[in-house]
Amino acid sequence: MIADVISGGKRWHIEQGEALAVLRSLPDACVDAVVTDPPAGISFMGKDWDGAKGGRAAWVAWLAAILAECYRVAKPGARILCWSIPRTSHWTGCAIEDAGWLIENVVTHLFGSGFPKGKSQLKPAAEFWYLARKPGGKVQPLQIDRCRVATREDLNGGAYSDGGRAATLPGDTREGASLGMLRPG
Repeated sequence: MIADVISGGKRWHIEQGEALAVLRSLPDACVDAVVTDPPAGISFMGKDWDGAKGGRAAWVAWLAAILAECYRVAKPGARILCWSIPRTSHWTGCAIEDAGWLIENVVTHLFGSGFPKGKSQLKPAAEFWYLARKPGGKVQPLQIDRCRVATREDLNGGAYSDGGRAATLPGDTREGASLGMLRPG
């Protein structure tokens, strides 16, 4: 499936197919960012597509080949956000580095929903998202504050406090609208 989508006045292009085939059809340095959720290599629910490809070294080489194509099509300075689970996250990290990406950070997603991927997995569970960058180009700031969810709750005063001043979202004039994370309620 190939689709062009217009969202917010910008054109987004989506292609669906086997990863290496689609990536190899793209020109060099044509992608601004990559977000991927590759198989974890644990044969989840007995599925062949999630197998270890013959063991750690084979699995890392398999994913590194795909991520190397992602690297090739990424513009200098582009970022990749790549999913993994704790059991094989070190495999994923090796594949990212073997493909040439520079790991900048790991985002941890903690959650209590769903079911464990194995009988020994703890709950609440965690998934890791590696944030890496292709060297070169201008390093773009992540602009994390622009991604925060507005809340009326005062979350200032912690270790990273701004001295009690509430930061507001651009254009938000609601009383008490500050940046922060929503707490389950």
